[in-house]
Amino acid sequence: MSGASGIDAVLFDVGGVILRLADIATLGSFNGHAESQPIKDLWSRCDIVRAHETGALSAEAFAQRMVEAYAMGCAAEDFLTRFCAWPQEVFPGVEEILADLDPRL
Repeated sequence: MSGASGIDAVLFDVGGVILRLADIATLGSFNGHAESQPIKDLWSRCDIVRAHETGALSAEAFAQRMVEAYAMGCAAEDFLTRFCAWPQEVFPGVEEILADLDPRL
């Protein structure tokens, strides 16, 4: 059932929209790539990332599968530590925008 406005919820892509992310290369080498753009290209089409983002994989399983699939040369725990540190600060002005949303959303 929709609210009076017909909107039930507002969904945000947190990384890069609400929160600034560190350079993706800080996550480590992917298939030997250490530069940002090739890593972004792999990340954007990665089924393992999609599974994690949709809740189908735990953080630990996500890290293990990423390390194995992309020959990252580190332990899954190391990748997970870097992944958890990837989000940086909230973009300026976001808190004010969110505060202005209808509280029913």
